[in-house]
Amino acid sequence: MSATNIVPRPVLERMGYTNPSIVRDWKKVFSKKPSKKAELKPAIKTMVKPVRKAKGRKNEAKPETAAFILNRKENPIEFETISFVFKASAKEVNREYLTVLHVEETKKGSRLIASDGVRLHVAEIGLKITGGNYKPVLTKDTIIFGKLVENIHYPNWTRVIPENTRKRGVIDLTDTSRRKDRSQTERLSRVFHAVMNQTGELINLSYLEDLPKKIWSVYCQNEKGKAIVLKEYGAEESVFAVIMPLPEADADKKAA
Repeated sequence: MSATNIVPRPVLERMGYTNPSIVRDWKKVFSKKPSKKAELKPAIKTMVKPVRKAKGRKNEAKPETAAFILNRKENPIEFETISFVFKASAKEVNREYLTVLHVEETKKGSRLIASDGVRLHVAEIGLKITGGNYKPVLTKDTIIFGKLVENIHYPNWTRVIPENTRKRGVIDLTDTSRRKDRSQTERLSRVFHAVMNQTGELINLSYLEDLPKKIWSVYCQNEKGKAIVLKEYGAEESVFAVIMPLPEADADKKAA
């Protein structure tokens, strides 16, 4: 695609991140131009039985690859998990790998990853999905996986996870929201300030809103300006988010 030939300003630089100690790892992984030699992925496996060919008809076209559809009512837990991961993807950027849901096959199911270059969502689920990159269509009650998006080389996302972090506290996002009644908004505000007190960092409030309404453990490094890791309580190794704090300039404006 022609968009991959454009070399835009890195995502973090456009957002005002200038401190090299803050942006180094994220810039290397998610703000660089994708590799020209993208590894081609196999086509998605058919998820339903093929249509039988009627007798007496020759040279009929084979059915196209079927979409994998996940229904909220049939599998509410994994529906919520997939929705959570995909919320971290970017909508429209020149680096297409920031717009996809990346899937890695595991022994017990699948690992899902998405990032917009400033935050990263990761979760493991029991459903087995063919590995590769997707642009699923999410509605209120369904998630539709179509064909694999080819010619995208997804970066090594593990490199942006900070090492040697220490648990700073726990936050409870149950019954919180920015869009419903006042009491839920006030609870979300208290969680926001709790994260700030535990880490010494200011983060985007909407990133907390995008997390599932559960209890989360908060981790960060001692060095200021490093990414914050939020892990789902009871599933710390399989469901987590990595969030860059707001740039110092934006944090000062918020505090003023």
